[in-house]
Amino acid sequence: MPVERYTVSLRDGLWEVWLDGRLIAGQPSEVGAVGLAEALSDAAAIRGEHSRLLVGAASDNGMAWARRLRSGQEAPPERAQV
Repeated sequence: MPVERYTVSLRDGLWEVWLDGRLIAGQPSEVGAVGLAEALSDAAAIRGEHSRLLVGAASDNGMAWARRLRSGQEAPPERAQV
């Protein structure tokens, strides 16, 4: 079953919400962007679809990702070099 991948990341002072590589919204705050991504992810769950939410934050070692699974469990952060 396909998994919808929602990504929230900060770019040029705006928190962007991406769905499978497509920009779908920008929000002035991280809380607003995560809230929007969670609402969209919840709607996908109601439709019976699986989704994953990644929230990115800049760090000294690149990008740190806090991965949130829709089961309510939080997975350990992933690290990606940028």
